[in-house]
Amino acid sequence: MRRRLIPAFALAALALPSSAGAAWFPAESIDGPSADIVSVADVEVAREGMAAVAYLKRDAGLEHLFLARMVGGGWETPVRIDNGIVSAASQPVIAGANPDRLAAAWISGGTLFAAVRPRGAPGFGAPRVIAEGGVSNPDIGMSINGATYISYTQNGDVKVARASRDSQDFAVIPAPLDFDPARDAGGGSDSRSRIAVSADGSAVAVWGERGSDGRNHVFGRRIFEVRLSTAIEDLSLSEFEGQRATDADRPEIDIEDDSSFAQVAFRQQLAEGGPRVIGRRLVGSQFDPPFPIDAGVPSSAGRITLTGRGEGITAAQGTDNRVHGAAIWNNKLDRMQRWDADPSGIPPRPVPLAGENENGALVWFDGTGTGDATVRGRRFDDIQTLTLEPEATLSNPAFGAIDVDAGLAGGSTRVSDHVVAFVQGSATERRLVVAVNDDPPARPLGQNTTNKRRLERFKWASARDLWGPITYRVFVDGRQIAETGETALPYRPGLVGDGRHSWNVIAIDRRGQQTAGPRRTIRVENTPPVLRASIGRRGRSVSVRVRRFSDRGAGASGINRIVVSFGNGRRVQIGRRTRYTYPNGGSYTLRIIGVDKAGTRTEIRRELRL
Repeated sequence: MRRRLIPAFALAALALPSSAGAAWFPAESIDGPSADIVSVADVEVAREGMAAVAYLKRDAGLEHLFLARMVGGGWETPVRIDNGIVSAASQPVIAGANPDRLAAAWISGGTLFAAVRPRGAPGFGAPRVIAEGGVSNPDIGMSINGATYISYTQNGDVKVARASRDSQDFAVIPAPLDFDPARDAGGGSDSRSRIAVSADGSAVAVWGERGSDGRNHVFGRRIFEVRLSTAIEDLSLSEFEGQRATDADRPEIDIEDDSSFAQVAFRQQLAEGGPRVIGRRLVGSQFDPPFPIDAGVPSSAGRITLTGRGEGITAAQGTDNRVHGAAIWNNKLDRMQRWDADPSGIPPRPVPLAGENENGALVWFDGTGTGDATVRGRRFDDIQTLTLEPEATLSNPAFGAIDVDAGLAGGSTRVSDHVVAFVQGSATERRLVVAVNDDPPARPLGQNTTNKRRLERFKWASARDLWGPITYRVFVDGRQIAETGETALPYRPGLVGDGRHSWNVIAIDRRGQQTAGPRRTIRVENTPPVLRASIGRRGRSVSVRVRRFSDRGAGASGINRIVVSFGNGRRVQIGRRTRYTYPNGGSYTLRIIGVDKAGTRTEIRRELRL
């Protein structure tokens, strides 16, 4: 799966009622204010919640690669990745996989470098040279199991390097991906390559390349570890909707967990009517017929994001700066529609987001100009219906103007905790910021039985939240009795009286969002039964006689059994009396235990020396 995202943080406030759904939280600063912050470079969100944002920041006057990592919903201190490299960094990209493997690639002085943070490691390894001289336009992808590919352009060819799932070492595939190595491929910002990696560790790359007909084409090719497929597919069109097609460029790709299926979007120029954004689905080694993802209007750029099962969202930027999106459902484009309320005066650069639970969103720039630009977002709860919620503003007015040229990136966890990264502020007040759409905690379900019983603890299932920690408030008969970070509350005297009670738990996440668990009934009997007994002895012979055994307390459950333990391993259940002769003399602890039907017990002990 692709990257292009970043998660979020510890935003305070905005506590929601227990019935609320996911909410947008405005941007939070993760670095700055500082005049040295340059731009958002790339973002990664793993399905289980780990996230990272790569960005450029000046250090000693030169731009270098920094990375901030988010674990458990909180941001760690950003670190520089290109340590030891004197020349400036550019075009950085990152990819990641559960639980915490990360890989970064960038260009410094025309050389492609990469650094990997292995699973469980405290940090990134030293940068390693992948390719030297004339290198540009890297892209990176990682499978859910950690296999990592980097595509890049070198001296007019598109090439690929691969690292296995637990390795920091990349092997460069000697042959270029090009359809015709004699022609220019992967050059400039419009023909740069993109790569996506499936769960089995194979990949698909797309790129722009000049054809023998003088047109720019978009090609696609599979990569199987360090082997290139012999099939190179030309995705670009010769005509579309009755119009002659010319150049094709700006390819984007995402892939399902099943390596047989991927989706590609690209810009196709038409001789009349302007550019269009086209989608094509890869099935095996061939692409299905083209379909428009731009609502039938001239558009300059498009994006596609997929879940592991192949559902997804498209985003298209119209030449009039309008935002269109559609669902990819059941392998078809569905419910294409406008997502923004008004056309923007600036390029919106929309980013589609989708989680494995089939919720999603689009985010984009909006404003009459760069002076009043904001970041807007709009989400939905079900890709099958694609019912859109109202637009929300994600940028934070307290941080100043948005730098729309400094990038916009976003993405999702598997449960559609969406995150968005951009830059706000000017001069010395520049900040790298992130906004988030955070799903409230799942309902905490009580696990105590409703049968009458001795209460040892309240216990409940953990409320799912990938960006914990979660705090739980325990209520009995509508009164809060405790707050804890655990999923159990031990009983202590006076906590709950005997009898029937109603109880539930409310889960609260780091942003104050609350989800109430269902009310459950519990029948408590913690009052022990009354037990009276006499013990007689003659030599090594001991007799036990129970004079009284009765239950008591509110809603007493009734008596159950009496057990006598003679202290030498012999243990018997009795009615009201018993006699036992010890085979040997010595010291023993005699125990008479009365247990009621709720499991509450009373015990009488007697030390014997025989």
